[in-house]
Order: sequence, then C-alpha cells, then structure tokens
Amino acid sequence: MNIIYVYLAGIIICFIGFIAMIVISITSKKKKPKSSSTSKTILDILPKMCYEEKYDCFVKEDGSCTDILQVETKDLLNASESTTMYDKLRWRRLYIKYPSDLKIIAMNFPSNTEKQQEYMRHKMNTSKNKVYKKWLQKKINELVWLETHRMNREFFLMFWGENTDKLMQNRQTIIDALGVGKNGLIQRISEEKRTLIFYKLNNKASYVIPKNIKQGED
Repeated sequence: MNIIYVYLAGIIICFIGFIAMIVISITSKKKKPKSSSTSKTILDILPKMCYEEKYDCFVKEDGSCTDILQVETKDLLNASESTTMYDKLRWRRLYIKYPSDLKIIAMNFPSNTEKQQEYMRHKMNTSKNKVYKKWLQKKINELVWLETHRMNREFFLMFWGENTDKLMQNRQTIIDALGVGKNGLIQRISEEKRTLIFYKLNNKASYVIPKNIKQGED
C-alpha cells in the first residue's frame, strides 16, 4: 500500500507542477509589453540617393556614388574572329585595370519605335501618293505592334565609388578600357533611363515603358 501511495503522490506532484508551468507561461505572455515600433518598410531598408547633375551620377546619403553605363551588344555569329578577339582583349584589359566592384545587369525593355513612327507620319503628311501613304500606314501599324509585343534585351554596367571623385575616376577607367562611340563597347545613357533601371531593379514585377528616352552623349 505504501508503494501505491508514494506512486500516486508522485503523479499528483507532477500534475501540479505541470499546471503551475502553464499558469506562469500565460502570465508572462500577458505581462510582456507590446513593441511600439512597426516593421521596417522597403523605404527604410533601401539607401536613398539623388541625381547629381554636376557629376552626372547618383549620390547616396553617406556620400558614396553609383552610376550605370550601357553595354553595346554585337552580332557575334556574323562578327569576324579578329573583331571578337579584340573585344575580348578590351574586356580583359578592363578587369585587369579596374580596382573596384562591377555588376553586369541584363534587363528587358519594351521596344521604343517612337522616332520611326514620327518620321513615317511626317512622310505621310508630306506625300500625295495614296499607294505610298497606305504603305506607310501599314509600317506604322507594325511599329505599334512591336512596341506592344516585343521586348529588347539590354545590358548595363553598374559601378560605384566612395565619393564623386572616385566614381568619376572609375568611370574614366571603364571608358578608356572599353571605349564609347561608334566602335566602343559601352555608351552613356540619360538620367531618365538610369532612373528607370533603378526603379526596375527595386520593383521586379513592374512593367516600364521607356517612351522618348534619350541616349546620353558620347
């Protein structure tokens, strides 16, 4: 009998201890103060920056800078072996000389045929040939269709600098290695297009329509 009493007493003690743990847990949760701070939004996490016209780049709050150049794509299937080898050597030269980080970005942009449409509308307004005007209207309709259904894959080179002087130095190193203009591998792009690129990078699901975007000066 004594063994049974001891066994029952142990069960009762364990049960009381279990109930006590539940009561303490509930009490501590009730007493826990609620956090007054709200969760951070994407605006709190992403660094704020503004365009600095004097240096033609984007400057962050801490003084560091970033900028983007567009990579000139080529038809490698039809390019000569010597041209391809020369372009490879220029990229190799960049990676040897450039001291900081680089990021190559691939992005899809809707086709922009606004200039072609404007030219063809001008030809329509100045032409008296009905057959020619009908042909021009057909071409305009095709350009409108391309803007709606076709995407262009474009490539960009993003780089940084601790300050404006360092960024301008890095930019010049890239330009010297790759070249700009007719035979260059990169080109300058406008503030509007760079702003669109940053917007797209921070809003992955967004659909941008870069109407009337101007290319930067060489």
